Amino acid sequence: MGTAERREREKQQRRELIQKCALEVFASYGYDHATMDEIASRAELSKGAIYLYFHDKDELFSSLIEQGITEFQDVIRSSLESIDDPEERIRKVVGTILEYFRARKDIIRLFMYTLGRLSKKAHGDLHKIMLSARDRAVELLEWALEPAYKSGVIRNDITLEMAAVFFQSTVVGALSWFLTHDFDEIDNERTREILFELFSRGVFNNEK
Repeated sequence: MGTAERREREKQQRRELIQKCALEVFASYGYDHATMDEIASRAELSKGAIYLYFHDKDELFSSLIEQGITEFQDVIRSSLESIDDPEERIRKVVGTILEYFRARKDIIRLFMYTLGRLSKKAHGDLHKIMLSARDRAVELLEWALEPAYKSGVIRNDITLEMAAVFFQSTVVGALSWFLTHDFDEIDNERTREILFELFSRGVFNNEK
């Protein structure tokens, strides 16, 4: 490995370290009370070193949200690659989201708790970024539910977007409750089926 490649790898590793420590700080203190000093301390770097990678706290926070939503999109799309059956796709999405919440409680907690606390007036740009991430999640769910919608499994008196929003509210909303509880005590299979039933009873076409 050449000098340039080694330096680039070291820069990437340092950037990831900063993001990891920032996630811990934001999750512990919330956006408003988190400081670059605390992030630098946890990363064992100078604050000046942090600013070489991120212009300010907003940019660092935004990078975490972008990282989280991109990762979430990749996980969901990958889980559905070989599944064509409409109902099985929905079950798979529920199960995948459950596993993702279990594995990434940190970023999910940050997103859930921060979304309702960033005001449009005080945090204009960040508020837009959070809403954009939420909208991207809904668009992803629309894509996941589309086969069920087109095949008539999901009732046609509602829009696909409405079905996706209902899915997000029902499934993601219910799972967010588990953020304050011990995920290790949750039966994945049973929880997946309960959440699937909650969603399907609301939007499935009972005449099919």
